[in-house]
Amino acid sequence: SIRWQNYHAVHSGKKGNGKKEGKDWELYDLTSDPGEEKEIAADHPEIVKQLSAEYDRWWAGAVPNMVNETAAAT
Repeated sequence: SIRWQNYHAVHSGKKGNGKKEGKDWELYDLTSDPGEEKEIAADHPEIVKQLSAEYDRWWAGAVPNMVNETAAAT
């Protein structure tokens, strides 16, 4: 997951999770919904895209430092 400002994006953990394309992420507004009960990714696709790209950049930098040599394949 990734947090930015008042948003929390949560990844399903799998690609192609059976949802519509681009629905691998759920998005919540922690200011108005601290219990994360109302998923708002469809209302804010630009934020989901931004946070997904940030996560991908982080992951690309993290993988080379991992000891588990199979991690890059996931």
